[in-house]
Amino acid sequence: MASVMVLRSVDLAIHAGESVALVGPAGAGKSTLMLCLAGLLRPDGGEIRWFGLRDRAAAPTHTIYHVAPADLLRSGCRDVPHVHLVDLRDAVSPPDALERWIASRVADGDAVLFATRDEDFAVRGASRVLTMDRGTLRRAAAQARVAESARDDAATASLYAPPETSPSSESFRRSSSAANRAASSAARTRR
Repeated sequence: MASVMVLRSVDLAIHAGESVALVGPAGAGKSTLMLCLAGLLRPDGGEIRWFGLRDRAAAPTHTIYHVAPADLLRSGCRDVPHVHLVDLRDAVSPPDALERWIASRVADGDAVLFATRDEDFAVRGASRVLTMDRGTLRRAAAQARVAESARDDAATASLYAPPETSPSSESFRRSSSAANRAASSAARTRR
């Protein structure tokens, strides 16, 4: 089975009370990154911390993965900070409803990371805009730094290649067909 390098040198921190837009074309790696952050895919290298916790078992407690508009009704336990991972396949109606939803989650002290191809929406709905292309995460022009210092109020991810690969090919690899099937199955199960 062939493997495909999907994510390369991702370094990201999302803090409580922050909204971050992830902008990129189809196939850029946005959904794969979200699946890793939700704990549904395991990266080959690097680490993910959910509000200071490195154990992947913390993912279901601290992340809520939204893939359909109806998923936005889930908010999680009020006593625990969350990262809402919004990777919607269908549009939300009315159009400004998602912006209001993001603002309310942030006002409650949660963090929101949402994927979009619409740069205008990203600028309106996020306090920070990042771009992703061919698995590489970059900050958008005139935005905050992508790599923030790790704090306990943050969900952080640093994904890189396992030590046996060369440093210049830092990557997260997944099996192209098996991981897609596993990720789709896991996402359906969590809903």
